[in-house]
Amino acid sequence: MIIKNMVKEDIPHLKGFQLENWPDIIPEFKFYIQNSFTHPVKIIDQEKIVGIGCALSFGKTAWLGHIIVDDKYRNKGVGRNLVEYLCNYLENKGALTISLISTPGAFKFYQKMGFRVDTEYIFLEGQKPLESKAAPEIEGLRKKDQEEVLKLDKRVSGENRSRVLKDHLKNSYIYRDKEGMQGYFLPHLGEGLIISPDEIAGLELMKFRCQKKNQGVLPVDNTRGVNFLLDNDFQKIRQISRMVRGEDLSWDPSKVFNRISGNMG
Repeated sequence: MIIKNMVKEDIPHLKGFQLENWPDIIPEFKFYIQNSFTHPVKIIDQEKIVGIGCALSFGKTAWLGHIIVDDKYRNKGVGRNLVEYLCNYLENKGALTISLISTPGAFKFYQKMGFRVDTEYIFLEGQKPLESKAAPEIEGLRKKDQEEVLKLDKRVSGENRSRVLKDHLKNSYIYRDKEGMQGYFLPHLGEGLIISPDEIAGLELMKFRCQKKNQGVLPVDNTRGVNFLLDNDFQKIRQISRMVRGEDLSWDPSKVFNRISGNMG
């Protein structure tokens, strides 16, 4: 078995790696192939792709995404080789902290690979979107707001994710009161990232998002956001672990009112 960089010609061969309950992986790997801070790879055995995965580098912090092994090749060292290769790649680029989202079935595997639990994400789903009016403090994100949004994201996430966020700031929203900007909502980034250090702003942005979406994914640490959705007839669907290897990440999950996705938190 050998590990090679993934190329666009591999995309048609990835359909067999789609996992149940996961968003479509094809757009994700197209994104990985096109960007300089991502490093998608494949493991090949006898000219067949038997494992795939990607490293996402944000400097001193990094992520692993879409580590998937062909069913017939599980428990044969493919996943271990993938994770070791990608972690070594990231550490050589200066990453001190590597994060990932683990499915329940992969949890013990990642523990053996040196990952430990950082927090848990709760998936919630409602019968229908919320019926509510947008708060008057919610307005379109302007160009002059962009730098403030990036600073807030770095402060809450503990990571420099500007290369990801910059392409999704147009047609997005902020919550601004008399004290200034209190939070932001990027509807076109993953599952619709919402970050706010202010509880009222965060809840209003989440209500605004849920006018069109009947799903939400929040860290368990954001008890106010989780309880708000439960109080509005959303049901807990599942709970999964966010794990970390290396140095602890200094971030504030209580300020995340909806995550990006499973490959970036």
